[in-house]
This record gives sequence, C-alpha cells and structure tokens, in this order.
Amino acid sequence: MSETPELIRSLHDPTCYDHAAGPVRVIETHVSHVLLTGEFAYKIKKPLNLGFLDFSSLDKRLHACRDEVRLNRRLAPAIYLDVVPSPAAPPPRASTAPARPSNTR
Repeated sequence: MSETPELIRSLHDPTCYDHAAGPVRVIETHVSHVLLTGEFAYKIKKPLNLGFLDFSSLDKRLHACRDEVRLNRRLAPAIYLDVVPSPAAPPPRASTAPARPSNTR
C-alpha cells in the first residue's frame, strides 16, 4: 500500500504520459485519486479494504476498474475510454475522456 503516494507523486510529471499533458491536478476521493492531465483524466483506485469495498490487491483494483468502465461506458462512452496500465507503476486506472471540472478553486 505504501507505493500509492509515490505513484501519485510520480504521475505529477507531465512527461510520463503518452500524450501531451499540462500541469497535472490531483483530486483525492475516499477510494481513488483522479489525475487531470489536460485532455484526459485518470482514476487510480486506492489499495484499501472497507469491508463493503475491497481494493486491497492489484487484481481486485483491476477488476473494479474494468467493471467501472464497462458499466459507465453505456451512458458515457465518450468519457469512459479504457483501463490502461499506469506509465509509472502497475496499478490499474480507468481512463476517461477530456476532463472539464465544473468547479475550480
């Protein structure tokens, strides 16, 4: 579990992406880190187990990411694109289309 903060720090570097990326903004939720890279957003599941939600292993996070993309793609196919490996480390992430945050601070 200790690899997550290092992974998120490394993903702040726009050069680690295979597309043009501006300054990377990270939004942290209870169960994920969302990285806004300009045109694309990436969601990385945190390695945790809350009882009702178990992302404690890489396989469980990968399964959850695939389910999220499969289910949400039905209503938002232009947003939920694919599950791709992280450019900096192996945890899976859900890749989404252009990020347009409605509230910027």
